[in-house]
Amino acid sequence: MAAKDITLEIVKRWFTYNKETGKLTRIDRPYKSTAPLGEVKCTPNTKGYHVVRVFIPNTGNSEKGFAHRIAYMLESNSEIPEGMQIDHINGNRSDNRWANLRLVTIGENQKNKKRYINNMSGVSGIVWCRYNFWWEIYVANKYIGKSEDFSQARKIREEGLRKENFHKNHGR
Repeated sequence: MAAKDITLEIVKRWFTYNKETGKLTRIDRPYKSTAPLGEVKCTPNTKGYHVVRVFIPNTGNSEKGFAHRIAYMLESNSEIPEGMQIDHINGNRSDNRWANLRLVTIGENQKNKKRYINNMSGVSGIVWCRYNFWWEIYVANKYIGKSEDFSQARKIREEGLRKENFHKNHGR
C-alpha cells in the first residue's frame, strides 16, 4: 500500500473538511478502531507537512496521508492528477485553508519556493562574487547578469522573475 492508494472515495468515507479553517474532521472509523471521531489531530512530519492516518478499506491497513492533499480532494471533489502537486500559497505548510491551496505542476511549485536557509544575501538568486566585487544574478539557476549595486541587482532579479512567471512569494 502507498499514499497513492488514498482515493477520493476513501477520504469521503472517513473525513469532512472545513475550507475556512482548513481542519479535517473524522466522521467514521473502521470496525474496532479506537481513532476518535471529531477534529483530526494532524501530526507534522519533519518537513512541516501535516500527516493523518487514513484507513484503507478491505485491507486492514492504514496509510499516512498529507492533510493538504486530503483537503484538496474533498473540496474539489476530485482526485489529484498524476504529476500535479498541492501548493501552500503562503508557504505555511500547516495552513490548509482552501484559500491557501492550489493545484500546480512540479515546475510551478518550484516557482513558489522559500529562500534557502544558507542564503547570505537575503535575496534568492543574488550571490556576492568576492573575487570580482559584484553581485551575480540568477533566475531558475540561469545567470542573467551582474551589478556592483545590490539594489540594482534586486531590480534586475525581480524583472527576471516576472519574465519567467515566478510566483510573487518566491524566495520570501
